[in-house]
Amino acid sequence: MGMDDGVPVQFMLQSNSLASKAQPGDLGEFWRYVQPYFPVLSVEHTNQEQDGDPSQLPTCLGAAIYGHALPFCVFDDKLCVDVYTPPSADRLFELAWKAALPRFHTPSLATLQTMLLLIQRRPTNRHVADTPFKWVMLADTVALSQCLGLNLDPTDWSIPPWEKRLRRRLAWAVYVQDRWLSLNFGRSSHIQECDWDVSPLTADDFGERSGFNDEPAVSAHFLHLASLTEIVSKIQQQMFSIKATRALSKSLEATFEVARPLRIELAEWLQDHPEVSQQPSEALLDHGL
Repeated sequence: MGMDDGVPVQFMLQSNSLASKAQPGDLGEFWRYVQPYFPVLSVEHTNQEQDGDPSQLPTCLGAAIYGHALPFCVFDDKLCVDVYTPPSADRLFELAWKAALPRFHTPSLATLQTMLLLIQRRPTNRHVADTPFKWVMLADTVALSQCLGLNLDPTDWSIPPWEKRLRRRLAWAVYVQDRWLSLNFGRSSHIQECDWDVSPLTADDFGERSGFNDEPAVSAHFLHLASLTEIVSKIQQQMFSIKATRALSKSLEATFEVARPLRIELAEWLQDHPEVSQQPSEALLDHGL
């Protein structure tokens, strides 16, 4: 049984040997090591509505979650023994991608969560830069987010509070990915500021429950990243867009004039966030990370 045997992917995460090895009893490793830095899941919804049961997750999302959690199984006293021969993270991400594609016709938040996690996947070859495929995946992700209305602020919508918080975090996750990958690839952003109407994140957007008992629900890391991305967006538009590059290339003085307020804004941001220069969390240091 395998991905090349014609077996429907929705059954594979439950029945095949690859998935059975990949599934710990809960999502503890993801909650502890991934969610605090990339909070794309809802702890409340997963634990309350789905009873914390990973089998209730869509196949695409479950595979992407375990693909990211897999490297951290070595820090779990039980999993490092039970999962003696861990499955391939590459195959899990491949499964997530193949299971997500059919859902593009009727996307859900789970489809978008899967795509965000796939974009965060480490390169398979550390010596090779990201290929254009990641940029294409980002374009799909932005399109899905617009189909789901994530470019609109849901604060006044008649939906459950957990979904409001999740939608706002997902919207900012898409925005962050778009801006930084755009800068990295040297390409035009997929998102237009005039069509993206989601107010800045606050501590209230993370709920009261953490997926891990001794960890805070609020992701300070992601809050800082989102606020820094707003400045990065201005830098990109005012200095590195096609029109800006052509105009500024003719005048060094004009470049300094444009850069000066941006440098001041960056300096003020760093002054307001002194903790960003501190060491990683104690949880990671305790495990030698």
